[in-house]
Amino acid sequence: MCRQLVASGCDVYYLPSAGAFTTDANEVISLIENANKRFTATGQLTYVAVDEAQNCKKDNYFWSLILRSPCLAVIITGLSIALDSPSIPDKEPSNFIFFSEEEVKDEVFTAFKNYIASRHPTKTINDAKLLEVLLGIRTYTGGHAFPLMRLCHYVFDEHFNVVMEGYNAVEKLFRPSTFMDLPVMKEIKGRCFNFEEPERKSLRNYLSDPTKFSAEDQLVISKFGFMEGGKILSELFLQFVYANKSIFPEDMYIASNIEDVIVFALSNFTSDLFMEPDRFNYAYENSVGFFFGSKLAKIPGIYLKPQVQVVKEERTAGHLPCLDFYVNGKFDICIEIIKNTSKLESHIDRFEASGGAYKHFQNNYVILDFQMDKKPILSTLPKKYEYLAEKIFTFSYHENCLYKGRVAKFPLVCKNLHAVSTK
Repeated sequence: MCRQLVASGCDVYYLPSAGAFTTDANEVISLIENANKRFTATGQLTYVAVDEAQNCKKDNYFWSLILRSPCLAVIITGLSIALDSPSIPDKEPSNFIFFSEEEVKDEVFTAFKNYIASRHPTKTINDAKLLEVLLGIRTYTGGHAFPLMRLCHYVFDEHFNVVMEGYNAVEKLFRPSTFMDLPVMKEIKGRCFNFEEPERKSLRNYLSDPTKFSAEDQLVISKFGFMEGGKILSELFLQFVYANKSIFPEDMYIASNIEDVIVFALSNFTSDLFMEPDRFNYAYENSVGFFFGSKLAKIPGIYLKPQVQVVKEERTAGHLPCLDFYVNGKFDICIEIIKNTSKLESHIDRFEASGGAYKHFQNNYVILDFQMDKKPILSTLPKKYEYLAEKIFTFSYHENCLYKGRVAKFPLVCKNLHAVSTK
């Protein structure tokens, strides 16, 4: 862009790292003085391209000098920056860059096909597999450009043989609790998801206590670009949120099995968490799931890889169904959440049927059914799946009881449930 402007006869300055100018305002002032002279003499603007803008996003003096100068046309880049400086009157939209599915199929696909040819000249990958991996990582990141590109480079450079197997194999790389400690994840966190107060407070309210979630919280989160129509950006975003112990401090509770995990999470539910907030109106089980996850995150040794596609775009044909929680750390198990026994058989099929989306989790999953209607508990399992009854947990809202299989194993499981409806 700068080269094209220069070729057109424009006067262009490029600041490769804005942070370098926060300690020496004289250079910026000199730039502005020269730009003023040019503007006075010719009426032409001077272009300033500021890269790595996130390095000085809170330096109001810098932004005041740059953005309040009528002789300058400013081009700002920095993939993670949300410009909340008071010197910038219009703060919407936040400066987040997203790749659409079509852009991944076109420009990103071409870029990585060329990258592989130059970086790994002795290796080849089927175009369909390459596209499958790129689209899978786009879903995982919500299309957020910086995490998407960094994770693509990571898997192609460090795990090319896994990439050749397709996205299901690549997705397994993102599961271990040690994944969050890798340099690539620390880089993504520092640039995109390094939450401070009041973001931590607003996220805590949003995900764990809707009674405290305010219009101010909504504004705080929206400024950081993580919500689209009241929805959460991506699974990757939630991983960083749930892993942040400043948002969800660990409890002293020790869980020894998956029953303990579920009981602990439910025991901290209140009636308010079973309401259907407008911001989750696209899928009720997701609203309960978010709160459930915020309770799981407090258990020591728990690492959560939350639901795939949480969503930025509406689900479309061909997308994989959602896996609600993969619980790692001390455990290696999936928790699939449903409501009112909805599509129970099809959910089991995902794990048990030949070609099921989660066949690789066949031996380590449970289904948690939030039974909100006042009706007989535990609809009959299909005959072919009767032997799996122990994998089905059912929480009866009206009885305040958790069933395992057909046994009412944990009565009064929610310690603070009150005003239970009798509809």
